[in-house]
Amino acid sequence: MIYPHAKVFVDTDNKYHFVTVTHKSKSGHKIYDNMGSGLIDFITLDLSEYENTLKKADSSKLAYDDMRNLIFDIAETLRYKHEYIWFFLVGALNNIFAEECNPKTQLSRCFDVLYSIIELHQIFNFGVLLCLDVDNHPEFTTAEKYFSFTKIYEKYSDFLLKTSFTIAPSYKGVLDFAIVEGINKKAMTETREVLKAVQRDNKGVNLVQFTLIETLEEMLYFEFIELLKQGTNVKKCRLCGRYFMLANQHETYFCNRIYSGKRTCRQVGTKRDYNEKVANDAVLQEYQRIYKRYFSRGEMPFEKNRDSRFCGMSFREWSALARGFRRRYVAGEISGEDLLKGILE
Repeated sequence: MIYPHAKVFVDTDNKYHFVTVTHKSKSGHKIYDNMGSGLIDFITLDLSEYENTLKKADSSKLAYDDMRNLIFDIAETLRYKHEYIWFFLVGALNNIFAEECNPKTQLSRCFDVLYSIIELHQIFNFGVLLCLDVDNHPEFTTAEKYFSFTKIYEKYSDFLLKTSFTIAPSYKGVLDFAIVEGINKKAMTETREVLKAVQRDNKGVNLVQFTLIETLEEMLYFEFIELLKQGTNVKKCRLCGRYFMLANQHETYFCNRIYSGKRTCRQVGTKRDYNEKVANDAVLQEYQRIYKRYFSRGEMPFEKNRDSRFCGMSFREWSALARGFRRRYVAGEISGEDLLKGILE
């Protein structure tokens, strides 16, 4: 087992635990609700500046020590752009420089590693487009798309990921992180105390399987395969143009990345689309007029009008009712006449 590496566990809540190990006594821990965000964040990175800097460095004539420093400077440009690229990249560079070999060979191999970032970016951009993009060739199955991917990139047809087992608190064969968290919070170290904590009901210490990740390529491939296995699709945001994962089968056009100020693409894009729809729909224009009229009355617009069928209803309650009618109209479930009848006194 080489350093650095990562161990990926799945727990009883179906969350992914990404444990980074840089040394026998040094590790980190990250929990993901959904695997795949690292892959999507990677392929949506703009690497043009990184690539230009790398090509200039590759053609420069510097002394060994200066070139070594420059190589790490290039890697450093990715440090805060992605959660695990820098982790695997710097680990690979350190391992090369730790070997006793010809200095020119070391530098050449380091540049190969730096260039591999660009290559992997291209490969998995294509893989996501071909296999996961919900709008790309929906007539083909995921299996058919993945087969086409492996025909182009043949090494992935038999690409292997290492798995192993560790002794840990478990339930039905997966990590019982609630117990692990409880042990850590109480800072338990005494063996009997720890065993007492895990031996409750039908839970206990058992063998838990994990995936061992030693390279960036393995991590990207692992996330790619997990998305394929889960049937997760991706889509390009209509506002920023970057891929995002679809959480469900409902039609979504915008991602949740920050677009302007504190507002996300989904907030800005949804509002923009609705305003465009209103501008071309007389029924929605009338809905807006009625909504503003009732809003201007105050919090209890129907309190004094006993003839109103909404008598006693607060504006907040009426607003929820009105939005429901609007959603049904926009979805084509009811007519414009039904919408306006449903919200008028």
